[in-house]
Amino acid sequence: RRVLFRSLRAWAKLDPAGAVQAASDRGSNRDTMTVLAAWAGQDPAAAEAWARDHADGNKPNRWMAAVIRGLAAHDLDAASQLAQEMPASRERGWAMEAITRALMVDGAEAAMAFPATLKAEHLRAGFTAMIAGRIAERDPAAAAAWVASADTESQRQAAETVARAMARQDVDSAAAWVNKLDPRAKAAAASVVIPAMAEGDIANITKTANWVSGFSATPNFDRMAEEFVWCCDYR
Repeated sequence: RRVLFRSLRAWAKLDPAGAVQAASDRGSNRDTMTVLAAWAGQDPAAAEAWARDHADGNKPNRWMAAVIRGLAAHDLDAASQLAQEMPASRERGWAMEAITRALMVDGAEAAMAFPATLKAEHLRAGFTAMIAGRIAERDPAAAAAWVASADTESQRQAAETVARAMARQDVDSAAAWVNKLDPRAKAAAASVVIPAMAEGDIANITKTANWVSGFSATPNFDRMAEEFVWCCDYR
């Protein structure tokens, strides 16, 4: 398989259309997407046309996700435009991940500026969550400060990942950050802080109970209460 894969990649440099068709004829989605991504880096218009021509009816277009993956490293604007045309799906998630990887090459600041350029709330929130997750791996505090300043839906989608990263470093800081979020984002963040806060002796459980009770008027409070009860039962 490795020899075949290398052959396809070499073929793609000389005759990308032929290589993509060969991979497609073999029925290998993985190889087809890999070669198609390489083609998109060389001739985006031709690769996009192939992807559109080979779409499977109204199903999410996996081939377009591959085109976006190859295009993202060369033309982020064009890649993001194609991603915005895709319906909510696993395939669009693949495309967004590829764009996020390309954004991070230019650094966290450049990546954090990107979601604000998008008009669609769901895409803005999705990219915020993906970018925040990557930043949180290295600098949870920076990711937390950025997400806290974002719109409600972006906070809601990013809250869990950022809160988990913060709680691993300092649970009290994570708890304080939850309080800064929009009420509709607090439950998602608090649900991952609760286990870390409750860990240890009875004093920590009592502390957590008091903290959780302060959110009784918060939307989705049931999620927080259930997480706390589960932590206590597990012990």
